[in-house]
Amino acid sequence: MKTTFKLSGSTKNGISFKKGDPVEVIPPAELKPWLSFAVFANCKLAINTLKLGLYFDGFDTFCDEDFAEAVMDCISPSVTGETVEPDGWDCYGFPSILLAAGMI
Repeated sequence: MKTTFKLSGSTKNGISFKKGDPVEVIPPAELKPWLSFAVFANCKLAINTLKLGLYFDGFDTFCDEDFAEAVMDCISPSVTGETVEPDGWDCYGFPSILLAAGMI
């Protein structure tokens, strides 16, 4: 999924990025729904899927109430905010928040 950075910063190995810079966020594999990757400036970073909303546009952040509601309603948002089954994946290839949290 092509998106942009929400903030400026740098990686541990010194690669800098600015707010608004383009980045490709790669959805997690089915066996590791908690692990996504960001690709920019010839660098590939592993990122916790639930934290994508902190760093990139187009992803949501979630609180404890969101998880409780998803469990009770049997409907869950994906990390991009789409409605999916609790064990489902959205059209971009990203998992429900329950899958990304390891609750399912």
